[in-house]
Amino acid sequence: MLHTNLGRAPLPEEAVEALVNAARYPCALEYDLDTGGRGDRDDVVEALLRELTGAEAATVVNNNAAAVFLLLNTLAMRKEVVVSRGELVEIGGAFRVPDIMSRAGAKLKEVGTTNRTHLRDSSRPSVRAPPC
Repeated sequence: MLHTNLGRAPLPEEAVEALVNAARYPCALEYDLDTGGRGDRDDVVEALLRELTGAEAATVVNNNAAAVFLLLNTLAMRKEVVVSRGELVEIGGAFRVPDIMSRAGAKLKEVGTTNRTHLRDSSRPSVRAPPC
């Protein structure tokens, strides 16, 4: 994993070539060529993502806010989620971590400080670590 401030991981040459081809030629991302109607972008990658991750299902979203929202809404609705105060940020236009958590139904539990969070910050009695 890379921290978002460090950019993105370099792509292998095969992936770069695939991107160049996708940019050079028409690409049927959300158009079903068999039926001539609107398609679903998940149809293009879901089977590959399921095989890669072993997941039962997969979906594709446009941005980090959408991914965080779906994850929290699915796994943490009405549950407490521990977040370092240093990560309570705004990214992009209006993606604020506390707002996305609230809209997803998760309960924010702040730990640490804005510039440093230690493991011991999350071991306070009011914060329980998830079972392994």
